Amino acid sequence: MKAVAITSKGLENLAVREVKEILGKEALSRDCVIFFEGSEKEILQFAYLAKSVKRVLILSGKTTIAVDKKELFHAIEVMMKDVDVLGFVHGKTFKVETERFGEHGFNSLDISSEISRLIVVKTKAVISLSAPQVLFYCFVYQHDLYFGLDVSGFNLSQRDYNIFHVPHSLNGAIAYFLFRLAELKDGEVLLNHYCGSGAIAIEAALAMTHRSVHYYRKDKFVAGKIFGINLTQFDKQKITKTQFFAYDRGLPNITATKKNAQIAGVIKELHISRVDTEWLDTRQEKKSVDKVIAQLPVPTKILSDKDVAPVYKEFFYQMDYMLKKKHLIVLIVAKDQLLKQCLGDYRIIDERKMMQGELVYTVLVLKKKEE
Repeated sequence: MKAVAITSKGLENLAVREVKEILGKEALSRDCVIFFEGSEKEILQFAYLAKSVKRVLILSGKTTIAVDKKELFHAIEVMMKDVDVLGFVHGKTFKVETERFGEHGFNSLDISSEISRLIVVKTKAVISLSAPQVLFYCFVYQHDLYFGLDVSGFNLSQRDYNIFHVPHSLNGAIAYFLFRLAELKDGEVLLNHYCGSGAIAIEAALAMTHRSVHYYRKDKFVAGKIFGINLTQFDKQKITKTQFFAYDRGLPNITATKKNAQIAGVIKELHISRVDTEWLDTRQEKKSVDKVIAQLPVPTKILSDKDVAPVYKEFFYQMDYMLKKKHLIVLIVAKDQLLKQCLGDYRIIDERKMMQGELVYTVLVLKKKEE
């Protein structure tokens, strides 16, 4: 059975790695999607355990489309002739959702409406826009269209623990990506400074204890009900010796982090405190931290370069004090020009561009120049 997983641009390679780690299978990638094969159980297992993807579909059809609406409808009609969805919708209501990237002479609703019409003609199934029992998903990236059963029925990157938000909160998939870049090992010490609403620290704790980020919403997975598969069999938790510290200078951020960590079930694993950057050395011992992940502030209309530059310099001064000889720093910022001018004795060993919605982030992995 063929499957396609949809991910954010820049996370494709990590999603491929997760297929190998979870299922022991190879996967292929294209922009924002990866492809792999497996049984119904394996596809559902991947959707439940993977942390870098937004949707996982049992791939029913794919086609190449043009920008013209008439040509689009023709391509969809040809594709749907070979699509068998009766087994999914028999005796159930359904809905088709579409996510689209690119400039086209049609909108997402045009696609959803046409596919829905063809499914009704083919199966006599009933559409329910408010409470469907089955969700079909259509993903369009430029001229490529992918269609299939959404095995979860919801966006997997939107974590159920992320209830309390603060400005510039990261989604779970990107937070997990930053954790993976840090290459954290069991027993090491992770500092997540400027922790925001806590997504990075929470994702790290869940990953190191081998807990699914969807542990508390197993019953929401549509395909589990359709195929009669109990997701509890995929839970294999472990105890970790890793220490997780989540600091921020903003009290609302610390409050949000504590509440979200409580919902995620990792509040006992995290050390959460309100700490300004200049006071980090009073909370961490010298040469005691292995990995640091931080979402640093950036210049804005209110904060000038002169306001932000001292923050960066103080941050790296504190890193000199607390980092062990073998270390990594992972930083994510919306603007990178000033930060790159303030690196001092640290060098960039990896640089990535990430997208969250329409916002483009720069991710930098740093080490000290002497390392």
